[in-house]
Amino acid sequence: MKSIHSPFPYLFLFLFSCCHLLADEISTKGALIIASVEGQVTVVNNDTQQPLPASKVIAGGVIYDGHTVKTGPSAKMVLLLTNGTVATIKAESSLNIKKFTQEKFDMSKTNLSELKGEPSKSNVVIDIEIGDMVVDVKKLDKKSSFNIESPVGTAGIRGTVPAISVVQMPDGGFQQKTAMLRGEIAFTPRGGGLPTMLGPGQSLASGIGPNGIMLPMQLGQVSQAMMTAIQADVEAAGAAMGISPEGGVDASDATVPDPDEPSEDELNESDDKRKGASKGVGDDDNGTDAVALEKAGLIDLNDPEQAAKADSFVEVSTLSAGSFAAKGEKEAQIAAQKSELDGDKSQLEQLKLQRNSRRNDDTELSIDEQIAALEAKISVTESDIAISESELGKGTASFVEALSDHMASTVDVIIEAEALGVKSEDLITQTTEYAENAQITNKNLKRVKEAGVTDNDALAGLVSSPDKSDEAEEMLDLAVAEKQDDPETFAALARSTDVADKMMEAKESGTDVDSVLVAIKTTDSKKQVAKQKKVEAQNKKDEALASGVEIPPALVSSIDAAQDDAELTLLLEENTGTVYYDQLVILKDSRSDIINADAETLAADTAKTKIVDTSAYVRKVKEISVKKLEEANEQKKGLSSVIVADIETQLTIDSTGDDITTLKESYAVDPNYDTIVSFIDKLKSSFDLDPANMASGIVDNAETAADNLETISTAETLGVDPASIAQKPERAKEYKEITTQVADDIESGAVGADLFTNLDTVADIVSVAKDKGLDTTDLTKNVAKDAAVATEMKEFVDQIDASSTTTDSATAFANIADAGNIIKKAKDSGISTEDLAKDLAGDAEVIGEMKEFVDQIDITGTSAETATAFANIADAGNIIKKAKDSGISTDDLAKDLAGDADVIGEMKEFVDQIVTTGTSADSASAFANIADAGRIIKQAKNSGVSTDDLAKNLADNTEAISSMKSASDQLDGLGAEGDAASFFTNIVEVGRAVQKAKDLGVEDEALILEMTKNPDKAAQVNQVFEAVGTGVDADAAKNILGNVDEIGEMADAIVHAEKSGANLNDFVKKDVEEHKALNNVIEQLGGTDGDAAEKFLNEGIDDVLQLNQALEEGHLDADALASSVSSGETFADAFKNSSVDKLKERFGGNDDLLEAVSLYEDQANDILFALSFVDPGSSQETALMGNLDKLGAIMYLSHRFEDNPQRMNIIFSNLDVAIALDQLVAELGVFPGRLSIVFENAELAPAILATYQEYEQNGAYDLIDTLFSSSQSLKDTISNDGLNKLLRDFPGFAFEIETNRERAGEISNLITQVGPQYADHILHNLEKFDDLNTMILRTKGDPFRIETLFYNIHALEQIKKLSDHYKEINLLGGQDVVFLNIELFSLDPLYYELALNSPKFFVRLSEISGDLNDVPSSLAAQLQELNLNREELKTVLSDLLAGPQVEGPNTAPPEQTGDQASSDTATLSFLMDHVIPSQDDESIEGVVYLNPNKVVSYDMASTSTFFKESSDLYFMLSDLDSSDDPDNYANTTSLQDAGYFVGGVFGGRNIEFNSATYNLSNLNSENLLVAAGGTLSLKGEIDIITKSGIDIVSELTFMSLEQLSIAEGSSINYGGETLGFGSLETIGVINVDLFAEGEISLRSLDSLVINDSSMATSGKGGADFVHLLAASELSIDNLRFSEHVRQIAMEAMTINLSNLNFPAGSTVQLNSLYGGVDGVYPNFGNKEYGRVNFIQNVRYNQNLMNSRSTFDQFGGSITIGNSQ
Repeated sequence: MKSIHSPFPYLFLFLFSCCHLLADEISTKGALIIASVEGQVTVVNNDTQQPLPASKVIAGGVIYDGHTVKTGPSAKMVLLLTNGTVATIKAESSLNIKKFTQEKFDMSKTNLSELKGEPSKSNVVIDIEIGDMVVDVKKLDKKSSFNIESPVGTAGIRGTVPAISVVQMPDGGFQQKTAMLRGEIAFTPRGGGLPTMLGPGQSLASGIGPNGIMLPMQLGQVSQAMMTAIQADVEAAGAAMGISPEGGVDASDATVPDPDEPSEDELNESDDKRKGASKGVGDDDNGTDAVALEKAGLIDLNDPEQAAKADSFVEVSTLSAGSFAAKGEKEAQIAAQKSELDGDKSQLEQLKLQRNSRRNDDTELSIDEQIAALEAKISVTESDIAISESELGKGTASFVEALSDHMASTVDVIIEAEALGVKSEDLITQTTEYAENAQITNKNLKRVKEAGVTDNDALAGLVSSPDKSDEAEEMLDLAVAEKQDDPETFAALARSTDVADKMMEAKESGTDVDSVLVAIKTTDSKKQVAKQKKVEAQNKKDEALASGVEIPPALVSSIDAAQDDAELTLLLEENTGTVYYDQLVILKDSRSDIINADAETLAADTAKTKIVDTSAYVRKVKEISVKKLEEANEQKKGLSSVIVADIETQLTIDSTGDDITTLKESYAVDPNYDTIVSFIDKLKSSFDLDPANMASGIVDNAETAADNLETISTAETLGVDPASIAQKPERAKEYKEITTQVADDIESGAVGADLFTNLDTVADIVSVAKDKGLDTTDLTKNVAKDAAVATEMKEFVDQIDASSTTTDSATAFANIADAGNIIKKAKDSGISTEDLAKDLAGDAEVIGEMKEFVDQIDITGTSAETATAFANIADAGNIIKKAKDSGISTDDLAKDLAGDADVIGEMKEFVDQIVTTGTSADSASAFANIADAGRIIKQAKNSGVSTDDLAKNLADNTEAISSMKSASDQLDGLGAEGDAASFFTNIVEVGRAVQKAKDLGVEDEALILEMTKNPDKAAQVNQVFEAVGTGVDADAAKNILGNVDEIGEMADAIVHAEKSGANLNDFVKKDVEEHKALNNVIEQLGGTDGDAAEKFLNEGIDDVLQLNQALEEGHLDADALASSVSSGETFADAFKNSSVDKLKERFGGNDDLLEAVSLYEDQANDILFALSFVDPGSSQETALMGNLDKLGAIMYLSHRFEDNPQRMNIIFSNLDVAIALDQLVAELGVFPGRLSIVFENAELAPAILATYQEYEQNGAYDLIDTLFSSSQSLKDTISNDGLNKLLRDFPGFAFEIETNRERAGEISNLITQVGPQYADHILHNLEKFDDLNTMILRTKGDPFRIETLFYNIHALEQIKKLSDHYKEINLLGGQDVVFLNIELFSLDPLYYELALNSPKFFVRLSEISGDLNDVPSSLAAQLQELNLNREELKTVLSDLLAGPQVEGPNTAPPEQTGDQASSDTATLSFLMDHVIPSQDDESIEGVVYLNPNKVVSYDMASTSTFFKESSDLYFMLSDLDSSDDPDNYANTTSLQDAGYFVGGVFGGRNIEFNSATYNLSNLNSENLLVAAGGTLSLKGEIDIITKSGIDIVSELTFMSLEQLSIAEGSSINYGGETLGFGSLETIGVINVDLFAEGEISLRSLDSLVINDSSMATSGKGGADFVHLLAASELSIDNLRFSEHVRQIAMEAMTINLSNLNFPAGSTVQLNSLYGGVDGVYPNFGNKEYGRVNFIQNVRYNQNLMNSRSTFDQFGGSITIGNSQ
């Protein structure tokens, strides 16, 4: 057979391409333009079957898919598809246009007849039902598809010129001839099969019979005559549309075959020789495919054996094609991921170089944040790549190579799989993936069969894991080496092929092969047994069903579905007594067996996966067994041979424990008894650990095998014989849990060998504790530490439930170590312990005391009988316990008891009589408080209250007796208000509450009285104290006791507060109204859907008062709020947003108040809450909004006194002291009388607060009572206190102090507020005290403000005048600004006037600037005249203060002239952002007229500080031209020397132009420069109309200092002469269309990147010039110039051009750093720095220039120069 180049890989590539193309569907209709019509042609609608009118079937007409073209004799139609395809439909043909969809593209800019490739992706399906056609398909988009169907098959096309002829045969079948002129197609016969590839000059004859059977295909060569005819048809079709064919046909193309392809004779001979029928593979599709495979060299049909397997070859190759395609997609995905990764890594390196870059604004990520984000992304991408590569497996190349090399072996494996009944598509896919293993699989099959293995499962196991075949082969080899090549072993290994890799892993980890084989055979055996059980169970079921007794099918189904015995038993019980009951019993047993068999199978499968562990365990027990046998042999050396022989005869592997005991007893009198016992134990241990005996248990516990190996290893490390541990694989989990819990103790040495020696016993103890539901963490540690007495502890544990007394298991286990040691000591003393363990269990609670007693038995020095001592151990323990409980020292008691053990019983009787009250009172405490207790009892009796339990209650609570007495003392004074019965019933709770308050330092009698009034609330008070916990303080206690009548609300609220995570001590101090509000909010939210209440608590409860008020007043709906939160919004945001909306609604139309809201938007909830207490439009509302800096105090005060108009008026009349007033209300809220005094003297709030806090801190409660006894007393107290302090501290000012003694308290308080350092200032200026006091209050205690005020005390009158004015008009932020600028007023009086006359502007200016020293007052005055809003002023000041971000000049700036100051004012808008169109632009009938106020003359702009950088940029862009000779380029105006520019400037910081039609005719100048100091962006379709006139040359230039961006898909059409763009940074023009009447210019001081874009001029007499300049690199890929462009200039350091056509007649100048290669030529095919690079597809007038010769031929109008 002749060897030919295998097309198999290319076939896979083709299939992948097809799959990829079909993935993208396109919905937009494509059009078919009728280029010419000859003769009778009909176009029929496929749906209606009606022909189109003849008037539409004419040249120039358009049709769409869903139509069929039918041509008559001598008729012809040429169609031009909008994807560039030209189709010629010849006479007597029928062409069904089934589908033609195409993505939208701009038809107006596309000449379809000149296309070399389609303009957008498309999907085409046409069906040539009969006749002839020639199709010229242009190069398709990668995502497009083009299929030509026929009755014979489908041709898939990429960019091809085929001729197709379809003829119907007389018998009804069809013949098709396909002839290729150019390109390639893949022809797929109807019904499927492998495609046949056709290349240039090849032909294919194919056919289909009337029965639908494909006829053999015939490959051949297209004759020269046929080639000429096809070319003629193509040229004729081109002529119909004015297309000149791209060159003629080279005859050699038709006559010289590809050297890699067979000749025509060889193809015909091949077809003749390999006809399916003659090769014995049939004439069906598989036969045809087999012939194709033979051509590919994958099968030899001359080989009868391979020919017989042809169908399998075809099946394998077909599924492999799918795998190949999937791999191709995965490789493409990986390539894309790696490309993205490379880009990200490159970007990361760049970012690291810029790590210290500044943050430009609040929304921009810092460099470190960007680096972190990018590193995280790279990590994810690397992980994704690793996953993708794992999923890929082999790459496409290695996959094809392996499969091609092992195709026959792979097919043999699949045939074997089919014979075994395990063939599947998935198995075929896996087998082809590991094709290199196929030969090994076949070899393995042969070996096991030759060994006598016939089991189907075993053979199937070998083929079902193709990836493990090589490891399976190694295991078979190892088994042979071990002489275990028997059928049983081979079958087990074969059935376990799926874990062959794990078997090898076990072997390579050090486990011997025999152990591996033991483990795997044992595991396999269990699975086989389970399988047999299931078969037997199924047989039982079948017999029952075949018994003739009819059983309801539904019942049988229920039994089959049952998952456990409980379900089965229930079904059986429900059918007791039925005629089929006996059969149901059988079915139930059968199902139970199946369930068990399935569980055993699952366990065996799991064990297989653990073969590494189980085989290692087998190896370990084998090792221990051998060691035990060696030890036994050593022992028997000292015994007689007769004894040894007798023992070895009687002792076998099956001997039981009783057998062992009997055997040992038979030698009880032998002098060598101990050696005999040791010999027997070691020999038996050796038998027990034999792998044959252990393997089953090891496999049953495979999941924990590794755990026990670890435990064994630890035991060996500690020198412990691990035999007993190894023998219990079923306890591995328990052992592991124990050793893990004491791991730290093992490491420290606190736990050692004793634990591992007694590990089984310890496990028994822990197991019992677990069964009793006890936490065993501490128990395990205690037992482990005393493991030496584990046996004794176990004896104790065994008696816990057997004890005759009711014992607490937890107590018993807590004392287990002591119990064990007691028993051990008894044993060591030779005492019988038969009943001791039971006694200990019965008195477990005193085991500790028993242990103290036992410890003294040997050291008493007495002659006490040990047996007697142990006999009385329980009584002794109880005596010691009671002594301890009574507080008696027991230092010598245990010793004394031990010394008189014979009379311990009598001692116990005596002790029982010591305490007879039955209480747990502390005797010492009881006697210390006996007097108070007596008085309480006496008072109760006098009140007629029963005292039956009172004394007991007092004794039980002796620590609170004193507080109970304090409360009861108040009872007599209450009269009718008191409830003695209730009081004494609740006296303990009252006492505890009062005691708690006293412990916290609260001694107020009024609060104790509240408790006495409300004794029934005392328990709740204590609950509140307990809920708050140890963090509770005195203030909290006062609020709790002061609100006893509302304690229920407080208790409920604390529960909610705790859930919210709030500080309960702080929360409990809040006004009880806030507690009520929280309860109400939770109640309302609890009634909504979802978990709104829980989410509210999770976010915090700080705004609960505000939220409650909003809900009550209807500002907020609970259900709506819950809905917002459930949709993802936070409570805070939902509430705030609602509050902001309500505030805007309330203040709509009032800009000042709306501005205040915007400044304090985060406090919107508080503002709305506070406003709910004042009337809209009232003076209180105005005052509130002007004092938002005191919002918290005003809000809480208003809420507290909303129902008290008098106090509300006091509050709003004293806002300067609102903060102090709020603190006083919080401190004194539970004392209404004191609050009244405070409000009568509200103006003195700071002095009152200072005095009160001083008295409270010193514990001077009597002075506090005096202070608040009356208004006069308050004033006198403050004054006298102040007078004394002043005279004491400032004796030098005694005269001044005495003169103002009535104000002494206020003066003293003021000095306290500001500090003694300012005392002299105050005392020297007492005549100004009122003004000074007021201004100090307004400083809000800020040290800087206080210092500034005193430093400028000489200007106090002026300062207070301004401050009062701001207070009078309630100017928000006014006071802050006054203090901030006190120094400035002295330095610049103009600012004081501005502050006085324009207060709102001044405050706004100061807040925004931060420091008015940076803003000259003259500029401030100009800014005031502009009447800017806050945001506008903020923008202007930001730029004014920040300045350009460059290094400043080294010399002083020139004086600012008047003109410059004027231009700065005129160009302030240059510092603002603009989005066009804007509200101030006029729009008439959809046309936007730019606001002329935004445009200033260039003369004005050029003198402005704000335009300086833009002006410099204009100069630099203009200087980009390398030549001073203007003749080098056209006469252009765009971006020329700024001195020549005449026109207007529209400036701004960031400017954005959006899609619209703009008319610039309303501007004063016909030329416009749009200059952005920041970014400039243009988006969408922008049409610009300008002035028109004979002599007018209009210019529009867009320029930016930062990024200039034109959004992808945008178009800019300018009706003027010149359209220009310039930027300091790189300009990217991607998928953009630009148009100007005469000139387009783009310039960048960095780089220009232009892709997929067009540039057009009108050709109406203008320059028709395109000018592209970049300081660095100019990169162009697919730039389309209109045919009118006549001059093109490009200049950059390096110019890279791809997919570019310079229009016919255009003059082209290309300047780069080094100019032309050899002074003339561009560089071809790649990028070279400093050159003009024609990378690919660069043309002039459609003529390709890819070499010097073609450049010489077509580049005569192109000049390449240098820019040096």
